Amino acid sequence: METSDAAAVEREWLEAVGKRLADQAGSAVTPPTDADVRALLRVTKITADVTGVRYLAPLTAYLLGVAAGRAGDGFELRAAVEEISRMAEGWSSPPPAG
Repeated sequence: METSDAAAVEREWLEAVGKRLADQAGSAVTPPTDADVRALLRVTKITADVTGVRYLAPLTAYLLGVAAGRAGDGFELRAAVEEISRMAEGWSSPPPAG
């Protein structure tokens, strides 16, 4: 799939998901901007790379979404992504139990 095709599919999918979730959210769910998409993809890549646990990437994105929902208009995604990225720089997995 070419980049422009992927971008069109991405935008179409995110808009459709936003519309589908609007009823449950009680208001419109606006898809992320292109810059926000890049920031989210970056933090999820960092999460997966640093932890070595791939499924923590979407779970981290979920927690960012929960934080955004609770903070409302005061939430700054890029600042949150930077905070998680800084946390990841010094991350050291705990030793295995037992």
